[in-house]
Amino acid sequence: MTPKKDLFGIRLPGHPSLQLNTAVPENRAHVYDLGFPHRRFTITEGQVKYKLADFDASLIVHDAATDHGSSGGILIDDSGKVVGINGYIEENLNLNSAIQSKVLESLLNV
Repeated sequence: MTPKKDLFGIRLPGHPSLQLNTAVPENRAHVYDLGFPHRRFTITEGQVKYKLADFDASLIVHDAATDHGSSGGILIDDSGKVVGINGYIEENLNLNSAIQSKVLESLLNV
């Protein structure tokens, strides 16, 4: 648990961990939003719209549909690797953001 980042992780013995892709995804790259809003598993497809890494925010803005309650879910690429952790939803613009997995990697290595 990292209170400052509001992230929680769990390791299950005997189960493989998901791999991280810490490279910044390209614009228009396909991504998949996995979440568990309202106690139901969801997966939606979208594209990376732009990245805010240039502003040191380490955010990926994408258009994969993200339901309220899905924040904290993962954003994966075509190879099944985690590229981000979903966060903010902008309903009026149909844009969502994810914290880049390089931020997650730095937390896991603490």
